Amino acid sequence: VCSSDLTATDGSGKSKSTTVSITAEGQVATVTLSFTLEVYNAGTFGTDSSGTKFSAGARANYNSITQNQNSLDWWCDANTYNLFYISPSIDPSGYSTLKMEITAANMNGAGQFGLASGNTQDTSDYVAKTSFNSFSGAKTLSVDISNVMSAKYYIKLTQKGNDDADTTATIARIWLE
Repeated sequence: VCSSDLTATDGSGKSKSTTVSITAEGQVATVTLSFTLEVYNAGTFGTDSSGTKFSAGARANYNSITQNQNSLDWWCDANTYNLFYISPSIDPSGYSTLKMEITAANMNGAGQFGLASGNTQDTSDYVAKTSFNSFSGAKTLSVDISNVMSAKYYIKLTQKGNDDADTTATIARIWLE
């Protein structure tokens, strides 16, 4: 019996899952390799397939992003349309899920998270999204992107603030798998 650890990377920042069949002495074993694209993780931005480092943006004058040692802090003014996005846009082909780990001191208002054709607060350009209501505490937002066709899309979080209370949230990780 022979066993070993298997590690597979393509070195370009973009990888995808694949299935490998192994045949030995009439026996067949199937192994599925799963990869993630780390867009942001604990204080570090990843890179896209061309080696360009990801960065975060926000709606000017109404929102701010502060990068800390282990997270991104997002502050949003009350009663405005709020925006957080990742640049550059990405090609999600080969991935099935987009996720974000977010902790809100006060996510004051409903919103959406997903892939969109633009990086504005417009919510009509999402091609895949999940919606959420006001919340406090930790959440992992998850979006099925398996049916998104090959193209370039922005990772975007939009939210409509309300009740005269600002929104404050901490983003720890954003990734595709």
